[in-house]
Amino acid sequence: YAAPKDSGGDILFDILSDRKEKKDLKDQEELDISPYPRTNTTRYWFRGRIDQGLWWGVRLFGDFDYVSDQDYLREFETGLFGYEARPDLEKQYHRPFEERFSPLRTTRVKLVKFSQDHYAELSSSYYQLPGDISSGGSRSGEDYTPQPIVLLKYALPLKPLVPLLPLHVSLDSSWSRIWREDGQKGYEMSVTPSLQVPISVGPYIKIEPHFNYTRYIRVTEEFEGEDNDASQGIYNLGIKLFTKVERRFILGGKGAITGLKHTIWPTLSYSFRGIHPEEDDSPWFGPPEASQEENRVVFSLENYLDARVGVQGERVKYRQLVSLKLTQGYDIREARADSNEPGQKKEPFDPLEMVLSVRPLKALDLYGTLKWDHYDQEIVSSHVSADLSIKRVGSKRDRYSVEYSYEQGGDEYLSATAQVNLWWGYSAGASVSRDLVGKSYVRRSYWVDYQGQCWGIKVALEEEKEDRRVMFFMRFTGLGEIKLW
Repeated sequence: YAAPKDSGGDILFDILSDRKEKKDLKDQEELDISPYPRTNTTRYWFRGRIDQGLWWGVRLFGDFDYVSDQDYLREFETGLFGYEARPDLEKQYHRPFEERFSPLRTTRVKLVKFSQDHYAELSSSYYQLPGDISSGGSRSGEDYTPQPIVLLKYALPLKPLVPLLPLHVSLDSSWSRIWREDGQKGYEMSVTPSLQVPISVGPYIKIEPHFNYTRYIRVTEEFEGEDNDASQGIYNLGIKLFTKVERRFILGGKGAITGLKHTIWPTLSYSFRGIHPEEDDSPWFGPPEASQEENRVVFSLENYLDARVGVQGERVKYRQLVSLKLTQGYDIREARADSNEPGQKKEPFDPLEMVLSVRPLKALDLYGTLKWDHYDQEIVSSHVSADLSIKRVGSKRDRYSVEYSYEQGGDEYLSATAQVNLWWGYSAGASVSRDLVGKSYVRRSYWVDYQGQCWGIKVALEEEKEDRRVMFFMRFTGLGEIKLW
């Protein structure tokens, strides 16, 4: 739906009745999905995103993710009929869903009021543990999942502390009521003041030291009615040194590209995270990454090549042609750690990461990522894709894509997709995916589509391993405005 005040939402609900009344744990294909039993035959997945503007600058955000069983997300993952074929709500609303192997599914509703001077949030969340539905979501019959049924946040953005001085401060605070079906219940509070000192060294070099300290306070309700208090402090400090170098090139002639700008952005950063106390007295419900110590140096080098299209004084457009980012991390804690196992080597250098994006034409998009292990002298993972769109009649475009992915350990796939517009609203497409290690086709799909002014239909055939499926899709569009009052 779409509404005024830049509001809208998408709700998706899939439901099916499974003919298999009980999961066969002796079947290897069933075990590959998950090693847990499944007894429910009604299977569904409810998910959605809502962004709704209210009064006085307040916005309502809704994130919904509730599934009947964990296997559902793995059995019906890919293909023309899998949930990957549905609208990409994560990309559209810039808020991620839980990864499909995540043990929790998150549903959250929150009210937000933000401006240049402050940020306030009131939210309520529910974390579902998909499992045996007869035990309330827990496979053991008990559910210790913490539920932040009420969460209050208030923050002051980064601002200068004293005029004319490079001292910037910010403040984050939160209060939450944590409920569990089984186990401890109580409250948690946190306060995080931050300090940042941006300094310019000459006209080219900038230094940004930063520091923040978070104090967690936990109050748990004991069985005897007495409260138990605990607290923990986490401090982060670091410094970032960077510069930016640009050079412009004026191209003669009357070509489409009349100018180029090359930007180099090297950055050297250091980060340290300490925890006090270090014993097992950490907050019971906090970000897991915040409870891990860190001592790391990271160097990154970013390159950008931008183009100016058009002649100065006329209609001019700018487009990024190439971006390249190299990142190398070094773990100081790993380098200083004492190894108790004989023959074990220290590996403080993180894999070298590279991200490359090339867009020589408006219709052509090339993208690639790569991770290189210095110790094994081999590629850990890589991903390369190419997307081409060709404009046809009106706003219609033919689309072609090729994608290659590799993960250390044996996974290597190549896939290709093409969709071509024909005549009178018809289009046809095909998609193939091949396992290069097993030398076999993982999936092949073919479809024919018709889109009229108010409705559309799609007929598809998909082959995956030994399965062959036929599906009919119906679409209804342009139904007009629905007035509620």
